[in-house]
Amino acid sequence: MVTDLEHEHLCRERTEAGWSLDWYGLRDRAFDCSHLFVPGQLHLMFNLSGQGVVMGERTRIGVSPSTISMCFPRSKVMASRLISGQNHEFILLSMTAEWLKKTLGHRQQSIYEALWASVSGDQGEGKPVGHVRSMTLAEKDMARQLSDPPVEGEAATFWYIAKVTEILALHLFRPTDKLSGSAEEPFCLTRKKASGDRVGKVNAWLEDHLDEPLELAKIAEHVGCAPHYLSRLFSKEVGRTISQQLRALRIEKAAELMDSGRYNVTEAAFEVGYNSLSHFTKAFVLEKGIKPSEYLNH
Repeated sequence: MVTDLEHEHLCRERTEAGWSLDWYGLRDRAFDCSHLFVPGQLHLMFNLSGQGVVMGERTRIGVSPSTISMCFPRSKVMASRLISGQNHEFILLSMTAEWLKKTLGHRQQSIYEALWASVSGDQGEGKPVGHVRSMTLAEKDMARQLSDPPVEGEAATFWYIAKVTEILALHLFRPTDKLSGSAEEPFCLTRKKASGDRVGKVNAWLEDHLDEPLELAKIAEHVGCAPHYLSRLFSKEVGRTISQQLRALRIEKAAELMDSGRYNVTEAAFEVGYNSLSHFTKAFVLEKGIKPSEYLNH
């Protein structure tokens, strides 16, 4: 178990013992986080930064920045936060099967069938629950709020209980027009899943080619759709253009490099693909609100 993993219980005084909501963070290293994914519990991860993988029985979830994932392991999983040199930050909501059955039991006809089969223990040889997709803008805002609630003290307890209930309502229930279907996957519909997969592939491509010029045609070929369609899809799902996303990823990586103490402003700029220091400074101010020299000395 990693001893320098930062951890905060987000709701210390929850009224039910069947769920936990926790924030985790770790800087500049890879680590094993298998112990966080307890078998027999449903886990939802809001991944704010860093990459990882969760592997279990017939299930493999690749986690990338700005994704939300769900898994219900039946046995011990292997889970790692990957790539030393990255900052890792994520929020994990874990719920026991007993608490879910007590909370959702009389609503089971409205829950995704594969999910309810896992929770109730009736899944047999069915596919284990394990899904991941890109977070929407609303989900990103929720994740940030979870780590920095708008209220304090006793009010925070009630606020967190309400948020957990909201998360259940958003992610565990099938849409009313799909209640008669048996093939729906929990957590995301097929169309949303396809869009999320494409967005995830774009983000992965951008991260792997941070220091290269943006070539939309190559990205579209990699993802498997037309460039103009991919541009519209990405903007709709993420709320910013692919070019703006590349800028954000570059600046985030540059900030991490400067935080490490091994790079000055110019070196960090060149490392993430900026050949002009003035262009880098302008991009940094747009993303961080301050000049890179100010950030380095803060």
